[in-house]
Amino acid sequence: MKISTRGRYSIRLVADILQHQEEGYVSISSSADRQNLSRKYLEQLVTPLVKGGVLKSERGKDGGYKCTLPAEQIRVIDILNLTDNLMLVSCLKSGDPAAYCPHYKNCVEVGLWHHVHEMLVNYFSSVTMADLLAGSCSLPGQEI
Repeated sequence: MKISTRGRYSIRLVADILQHQEEGYVSISSSADRQNLSRKYLEQLVTPLVKGGVLKSERGKDGGYKCTLPAEQIRVIDILNLTDNLMLVSCLKSGDPAAYCPHYKNCVEVGLWHHVHEMLVNYFSSVTMADLLAGSCSLPGQEI
């Protein structure tokens, strides 16, 4: 599974908003500057996050974005589901798997990919933004 930049940057954006929203609504420009990311790219990411209920927006001079829930209630899977495609292989897409792969009925690998996909979804479902911000998912010796 490859998590795209959309998914990774969305997680970084939500983390940055959580870290700075006590100061008020967080602007995309300020987050882009802190994260060294493109403002235009982050602007594309907030739309599904707002529509999905992770972020709320406020227009105007002091406007920007805030999270709708505390970090403990925002799971990584929620962000990835809104901004990224988490399918390992196309035959795991919903609908008729045979439409995506002519070998589906005789495939010896499909069970493997299904189980790996489920393990990843379960893991991402168990990790909250609070876990990330607390560094509980860090590598040994890594500072956040």
